[in-house]
Amino acid sequence: MGCHRVILACLIVSAAATFSIPFVLKMGQPVVTGVRLIQGLTFSPVFSFLGQNTAVWAALKEQLWFLCTCIAAIILTPAFSWHLSNQIFSNGGFDMLWFLCTCIAAIILTPAFSWHLSNQIFSNGGFDIVFFIHASISLFLALVWLIFYRDAPQKHRWVNGLELNKIVTGKAQKNRVMERNSYVLVFKSVSVIAIWIAAFGYFFAFAVFAIFLPIYSSKVLHLTVYSAGSFSVTPFILMAFVHWLGYLLNKIVNCCGLTVKVRIFNTISLGCCAAYFLGLAVAAAIHGNQDYSTFHTIVHYRALVPLGLAIIGFYQSSVVVGRFFSQFILSHVQLVFSLAFILVPAVVVFWTPLNILRYWRIVFVVTAAVLVLSTVVFAVFGSGQPAHWAENSWDPTATHRMLQPIRMSKNAECGIMEMRTVDDYLKSLNE
Repeated sequence: MGCHRVILACLIVSAAATFSIPFVLKMGQPVVTGVRLIQGLTFSPVFSFLGQNTAVWAALKEQLWFLCTCIAAIILTPAFSWHLSNQIFSNGGFDMLWFLCTCIAAIILTPAFSWHLSNQIFSNGGFDIVFFIHASISLFLALVWLIFYRDAPQKHRWVNGLELNKIVTGKAQKNRVMERNSYVLVFKSVSVIAIWIAAFGYFFAFAVFAIFLPIYSSKVLHLTVYSAGSFSVTPFILMAFVHWLGYLLNKIVNCCGLTVKVRIFNTISLGCCAAYFLGLAVAAAIHGNQDYSTFHTIVHYRALVPLGLAIIGFYQSSVVVGRFFSQFILSHVQLVFSLAFILVPAVVVFWTPLNILRYWRIVFVVTAAVLVLSTVVFAVFGSGQPAHWAENSWDPTATHRMLQPIRMSKNAECGIMEMRTVDDYLKSLNE
């Protein structure tokens, strides 16, 4: 069963679970927790899909771009959702157009968005409708997904021969070593473990802002609704911008080996982010709510910006180390992502029970420590070379899509039969 059916099922289940929340709220906390767990399960295939989509649908030279765009979409979700929510409620009205746009962004199930928007809607007496609209949009996206997505370009009727040729050139569809020992080989790879540890530091810092930034700005710093909106949104917008900027920078910087490059940029990314979190800790220690400083604001806006350069760090390493089988590496990033989003609330609740600014410095110091440890591990064990089990998944000699250019129309079905999957070819022989 491929991502096509799995994601479709998750969207439908998520819609049903979301629709049921207004009704189960009257049944007690355990039932609500169960529904929330179901919603969390529907998010679980996201990174598996991200890995498969990057490996299967992207040409060899475009895999990092696919990955960069998918990660940027996750980053921009809180910024987009919070900004729209802020526009709705700061104007004191219920603007349906803004509301629908916010609901579309909510389908990605970012925990920060769901919590924040729900509290805002509840305070305005429109608690139930937010879940009903969420469920409706989920069903609509499930229909769009069913119509347009396919697990492989060979199975998509709208992919012509030239496009298919570009996508599959240089990729091996089968790898006997990976088929026999996929999990063993991946978990024994030191470079892959270094990628996961770096990803944990990355998502730990991201989770601190994604989950608690609205609470931090309104309850701890006592900012106005208008100020809290820009305060919460700006770090994510800048982070996504640097992600795309990092991809372009990767094309320019070729003065050293790939292993050295991914280690350097990952160190800059996580290391500078750790420095900014230490700056937040210092500002929280020396300033009270009434003395909220310009220094604190500047550091806050820039805290997540360095993480954008991670696209040239451990993200690029995952593509290079795994090559076509980077999907195995990226799918397990879901575990790292989940662990970060579980530990961050525990750390914050334990150290900041009163939501006082000076206690938040401990959270910032812990985050900086996690980032530093992740930086050191990847700086020592990170790699820019393919693992031995992935070396044959790409053909490095296949640098051109055609040996001799042939004049043909864009929609010509050139080579469509030759580039079917092996399974499809065997089925055709048996028919």
